[in-house]
Amino acid sequence: MTSHSVSIAYIPVLHRGYIDFVKKLEEEGLETLYIIGDDLLASHEELDYINRKDRLRALTQSEI
Repeated sequence: MTSHSVSIAYIPVLHRGYIDFVKKLEEEGLETLYIIGDDLLASHEELDYINRKDRLRALTQSEI
């Protein structure tokens, strides 16, 4: 069985901190990064606080 380095992140606003985070993951061998989008947040009631908190400043998935 082969291993695969995967990370899942919610990135509501792209800024230097997230760019540095992704670059660090790449340096550590990250192969796949999944970005959590609005549709996933909306479909899970327990994540509603994130959706409401970040909605004003969030970028769309295509913008990210």
